[in-house]
Amino acid sequence: EDFIDVLTKRRQVMSNLAYGLPPGVELKTADRILTTADFEEHVASMPPKPWWKKLLRFSHYEEWMEQMKELDAEIEEMSEKTYEVSNVFVSFETEHAQRAALTALDVRDLDIWRNNVDALRDPDLMTLRGKHVLSCREPPEPSAVRWQDLDESWIRQVITVFLTTLVSFAIVVVGGVLIALGRMRSVFTASIVITIMNTVTPQLVAILTSYESHSTEGAKQTSRYIKMTAMRWVYTVIVTTIITPFTDTLTDGRGHLIPQIRAIFIIEMTRIPLLRLADPFGNLNRHYFGPRQADQRRMNLKFTGSYWQLSERYTEMTKILFLCFWYNMLFPTGFFFAAMALFIQYWTDKFCLLRTWAPQPILGTQISVFSRNYFFTLALLGYALMLAY
Repeated sequence: EDFIDVLTKRRQVMSNLAYGLPPGVELKTADRILTTADFEEHVASMPPKPWWKKLLRFSHYEEWMEQMKELDAEIEEMSEKTYEVSNVFVSFETEHAQRAALTALDVRDLDIWRNNVDALRDPDLMTLRGKHVLSCREPPEPSAVRWQDLDESWIRQVITVFLTTLVSFAIVVVGGVLIALGRMRSVFTASIVITIMNTVTPQLVAILTSYESHSTEGAKQTSRYIKMTAMRWVYTVIVTTIITPFTDTLTDGRGHLIPQIRAIFIIEMTRIPLLRLADPFGNLNRHYFGPRQADQRRMNLKFTGSYWQLSERYTEMTKILFLCFWYNMLFPTGFFFAAMALFIQYWTDKFCLLRTWAPQPILGTQISVFSRNYFFTLALLGYALMLAY
């Protein structure tokens, strides 16, 4: 893991240095790629450090060059060491050969844990060195493998997930208090606070999950999905139910529950298209900074697209469904509001996916399976519970 971390840091530093190369100098050509010595020759001709980077103490080309030299020395030293294998990835010429190998080596987890060689049809042929039962499974796509976390122990994974879950719970409590304070002022203020909390939740969850260890990007996105969905369900539905007095439940006056539900639906229908379609940084890169770059390579970097998360998109959908199901008896019109909100989300996301968003790793079905088995089930249970009363 340490060796991969150093290689990753060097690649990041090299990408930063490549942005300052003179026009016409390519980072990679058909026959060679620039070395540390090549970068050192071009550092003198790179743009000087601007005043705002000096003020904020940001690194510039000279500092990146020194970092690259230090990383090269560290890589040379670490390359002489011997490392233990944590995972082995095998490529097959045909899918039939892959399925045959997976079927032949398919044994129970208990047999793997007990190293029960008798569970295999041919122990001499299907074991490692004739005595080790292998744990074989179909891997995710290469772009979805988190190579730096492959050798993390399950104890560390459980501890980090447990700690981040505790912090998420604390964030939920703080957010609930803020929404309650907003409700004391007015219904509209509470709706604005709920929208703000739902907007900053992905950033907070991204920071938390950055401390977790997951072997695949799909597992990490699933962890983000769980935390974001729990937070947004509590902010949008549970807290609203708790802080609203019982006498204000069915009335339609100022400051009562029904206007608050209506306000949440309206804000959700307008917030998504405005934030997604505005895309201020993406539009600036494509229409202002991109055409003003010195060469084609730099201009292409401005057209890479905006970052997005599949877990966040699932969360938006399940949040609207849960809000509709939970208040279905009190606010039947919510079904029409939810349908319109999901309709707007679908076409907005489709446009962004095809036009403005950056490509993402091939995650597989982990998030969709988890959402279908658990969160949609919980939403239907909430729907049935509210129908009973």
